Amino acid sequence: MTLILKMLVYRKHFFCVYLYSIYMYTIFMKKNTYPDWVEKYRTCGRTIRKISSGYGLYKCTSVYVKGQKYPKSVQEYLGRITEKDGFIPKKVISSDQPEYLEYGLSHVIYMNFRRDLQRLLFNSSGETAESRIRLMIIHWVFSDIYPASVRSSYLAKDSPYSLLDYASGFSDKWLVKGDKKINDLLHKRIPDDIDRSAIINGLRLCVADKKTGKFFIPRELKELLRKYELRYE
Repeated sequence: MTLILKMLVYRKHFFCVYLYSIYMYTIFMKKNTYPDWVEKYRTCGRTIRKISSGYGLYKCTSVYVKGQKYPKSVQEYLGRITEKDGFIPKKVISSDQPEYLEYGLSHVIYMNFRRDLQRLLFNSSGETAESRIRLMIIHWVFSDIYPASVRSSYLAKDSPYSLLDYASGFSDKWLVKGDKKINDLLHKRIPDDIDRSAIINGLRLCVADKKTGKFFIPRELKELLRKYELRYE
């Protein structure tokens, strides 16, 4: 009787291990695989993503965010991979040549109207919704979401290539809806035509240092923003 019980326990244990092995195989085999000349660059702490210009190599880390239960995953773009040239590191801007990004207008729209734009995307959430919101704002500011425009916006500073991935498949109908919504929100919040024009045109001139994040908004413009209770910090 004891022998039979042991055999039953052993069979149950074997069956559980078998199911677990199938589960792990499924999880790991479902990851995206690319050509061998691309995969050879995938190492510990490095991952590969399909981008508009081919394949991108990213450094993967995680950071603790106060108030959240789990660490936040952070991916840093390292460069792209081509079959002809292999790994091509991203260009590094010399520290003595500051690079400036459009900041003021997109930042104020994002700070004040993000939730309103979120409501347009009732079927989207997480990274997808966040990327679409930023793309709608960039489109309103630049009138397009071409790579040059996306890379010129401070909203894409932390993940320009991720936004470019979303931009390549983003429907024009959402961009049209976003333009209309932002126009309606600005007209409603700033009913005076002269003040609205002054705020929009003034913010267009406000840029930020890509490396330090420092920006400057003139005192007169700050007063106008406060007049209409628009956040800018």
